[in-house]
Amino acid sequence: MPLQAQNVTLTTFTEPSAAPAKLSDPALNAVPDGDRLAPPASQAPAKSDEYFDNSHCNRDLAGRSIRGGLVTMCSQAIKLVLKLTTTAILARLLTPEDFGIVAMVTVITGFAELFKDAGLSTATVQRQNITQGQVSALFWINVVISCLIAALTALMAPAIAWVYREPRLLAVTLVLSVTIIFGGLAVQHQALLRRNLRFKELAIIEVSSMFLGLVVAVVMAYLNFHYWALIGMTAMTAFATAVLSTMISGWRPGLPRRNTGVRPMLRFGGGLAAFNVLSYVNRNADNMVAGMVLGSTALGLYSRAYTLMLMPFYHINTPLTGIVVPTLSRLQSEPRKYAAVYLEMLALLACVSTPIVALLFVAAEDVIALFLGSEWKQAVPLFRYLAPAALCGTFSVAPYWLCVTLGRSNISLRWGLVSAPAMLATFIVGAQFGIEGLAIGFSTSWLFLLVLFIWMACTDSPIAPRQVLLTAAPPLLASVATAALCMLLNGSGYTAVSTPIVGLAINTAMFIPVYCGLIFMMPSTRATARKAMQFVANAFHLSTPSTTVPSTI
Repeated sequence: MPLQAQNVTLTTFTEPSAAPAKLSDPALNAVPDGDRLAPPASQAPAKSDEYFDNSHCNRDLAGRSIRGGLVTMCSQAIKLVLKLTTTAILARLLTPEDFGIVAMVTVITGFAELFKDAGLSTATVQRQNITQGQVSALFWINVVISCLIAALTALMAPAIAWVYREPRLLAVTLVLSVTIIFGGLAVQHQALLRRNLRFKELAIIEVSSMFLGLVVAVVMAYLNFHYWALIGMTAMTAFATAVLSTMISGWRPGLPRRNTGVRPMLRFGGGLAAFNVLSYVNRNADNMVAGMVLGSTALGLYSRAYTLMLMPFYHINTPLTGIVVPTLSRLQSEPRKYAAVYLEMLALLACVSTPIVALLFVAAEDVIALFLGSEWKQAVPLFRYLAPAALCGTFSVAPYWLCVTLGRSNISLRWGLVSAPAMLATFIVGAQFGIEGLAIGFSTSWLFLLVLFIWMACTDSPIAPRQVLLTAAPPLLASVATAALCMLLNGSGYTAVSTPIVGLAINTAMFIPVYCGLIFMMPSTRATARKAMQFVANAFHLSTPSTTVPSTI
């Protein structure tokens, strides 16, 4: 029976036991005795085992999470600024057709890249005990899979060009296929960094590689390389990520050997990889359908509107998931504490994400004009139609957290088997009514599928579906009410201005005080807002493990 966790109140974080918690999937604990590493809690791990025995993280889990949260928030803010700035520059140097050509191929190459990970990075992070032999075996598996997928993608290049009736895609596909190999080389290095809560190092890798890729894109676009500028950005980012991950992590793989006990991890990773594939279909089949049915220009408009709408949430969900998964994984054997932490993290996500969607909806014209340019005006209605899909996509991490941290990848796989064909059918039908019909169909279907995912993930877990609803509802209602007020004022001409940046600033200045006022009027969201502020304050002042911290972490 699901735990009624909304009645649980925690004011401080109690460190979990150093003893490994039993996973919900017994197979994940089936490690040969010779591969187990279990030093006493008071004993620091040996130098040779520092990458694998993360029991030292449990002794200051709250502190590490808070400091990692601050580093992650700062890095994501930097990445968001870099990406928005570069988007504004590239949208003025390139055409919708350039973006559409690359989007046609990245749908395929992005799908292929999912297999390079095979869910094994998450298996490394989620597992309680792991050894050098196991991680080395997973590394070589990732490398072999990446090379095979890259070769297969290259062989598919003529077919891709033929399907889209675009001969330029042949060379584009061949170049992008090489980046898949770079991605496979970095998987286990980054997984070990994440497993040991080394968020600062991860931030350095991500920001540096993104910066190098964006510089290459801007220079190539300025020199009139057209769509090749976007390809150069992808290639440089992948290459820099592989090099920096290897250098900064410090871990080096050993030679592969048999009987390392990786089979349970492969089963877990396989289920997760299958879910990721189906989830990718949900998120990207619209681009494929748009490119095949409506052409590169329509796809260029759609993909830019989609990317711009989803960009802020990628920089919220990705780092938050990177913190939540290792933290909740250590609380599997403590359902009351697990439920309380999970719901508070969900409340934090809701309080941050829903107002961003609402504000972007209200200021759609100013956002498009500012970041893409006046010639992209046709993307404004698409931008607004995609707002509900963006909100659903943001909250889809909530059931995903449950599936991953409780070792229940089979649940997410079953949902994917239902949602993928449903979304594909919706895209095909919606495209018959043009690019706007596709966007409306995307948002409508996502709403129903998200409800199904939440219900499936909460079944037989410490969380009840109604707890998720009650946690997300107050910020959602506050955001909708604030957006309605701002739209009313916009309709009256109150915000009519000549420049997009001034219009966005006025809408933001109106939105934030009203939303914050509504949030602090409601007891449940008021508590979450206070804990969020305390989270940031403690991140700056935390000096010892005994410091009181918000229960959210």
